[in-house]
Amino acid sequence: MSAMFVITNIIISIIVLVVLLVNDSADWCCAANRG
Repeated sequence: MSAMFVITNIIISIIVLVVLLVNDSADWCCAANRG
């Protein structure tokens, strides 16, 4: 039970990090396109 909880938390953390990285990349692209 606790093991599943820890694994779930790790997966959620990784997903959040990936989403933040993708959003940052998109922001940089938009800023570059706007000039």
